[in-house]
Amino acid sequence: MTGEPVEGAVGRRAPFTQVGDWVVLASISMQAKTIYWMLSAHVKRRDRAAWPSRESLAEWCGFGQARSVDRYLAELVDLGAIEIYRTRSADGLRTRNRYTVQEYPPDGYQGLMSFDAYHRAQQAPTDEAAPVEPDDVQAADPDDARGAPQRTTAPPARTRKTAGQPVVRSSAPR
Repeated sequence: MTGEPVEGAVGRRAPFTQVGDWVVLASISMQAKTIYWMLSAHVKRRDRAAWPSRESLAEWCGFGQARSVDRYLAELVDLGAIEIYRTRSADGLRTRNRYTVQEYPPDGYQGLMSFDAYHRAQQAPTDEAAPVEPDDVQAADPDDARGAPQRTTAPPARTRKTAGQPVVRSSAPR
């Protein structure tokens, strides 16, 4: 099937959520990709945040228990696809998590950015790397001070959790 063009057509349209190719092509589990899709579907467009409960995420994804989503959320944090903010009520009790869904990969993202890049890599001879085309790397968003990520082959950084702080990717060397 390699080398055959892929075609599609638009039929009836209803509300839908798009997921970036970089997440779909990332080396994470299908369950993590599904949770990213569910979070993306619930994002408030203004602040890129979603607030579903772990119970709701588990139900939508077909898991029996809410704690089942935790390992897949960790995969998304490791990838840099989401940030998790743990919130507390005025009396100090834990409330729902707030998830910030990232549409662009983090600085230093090391995976393919598009299906075009994927198909080119599949068609390249095995003894040489596929050439990097301009579309392989995400163009810098003028409103995003981070700039465009570079494509490399190193693994993503581990995460570090700190009470009262967002769960973010560690910048410490491995």
